[in-house]
Amino acid sequence: MSVITIDTRATWDAQDVTDLVAAAIPDDAGNTLLLSTPHTTVALVVAPADEPMLRDFIRLAKRWPADLGPFEHWLEDNPNAEAHIQSAAFGTRLLVSQEEGSLVLGTYQRIVLLEFDGPRTRTIDVRGVT
Repeated sequence: MSVITIDTRATWDAQDVTDLVAAAIPDDAGNTLLLSTPHTTVALVVAPADEPMLRDFIRLAKRWPADLGPFEHWLEDNPNAEAHIQSAAFGTRLLVSQEEGSLVLGTYQRIVLLEFDGPRTRTIDVRGVT
């Protein structure tokens, strides 16, 4: 297993981590990789990672699900209920194919880390699935 460390830059952030993941592929990995993050207020997605798309993710995070509140978690002096909901909805794990040390992704597919409660130092575990 390899571990990637990322410093997020703001409360809401979207970063293309594809190249970091590619560089962290374990030598003994099979053709499938499990990417996971042990945090409950971030997510991993496969999506286009051009700057307008990353800004769209941030805009969405700022607006949804805040309009559905107030949340009970927030009322208990935990002001990040929205971040937990966003992380759960988008997901904290991905399965990605790899061949001979290269990720197998479509033309516009990139691996994006979405931050909902930053800035913080985050990690992504990269391990082969057999």
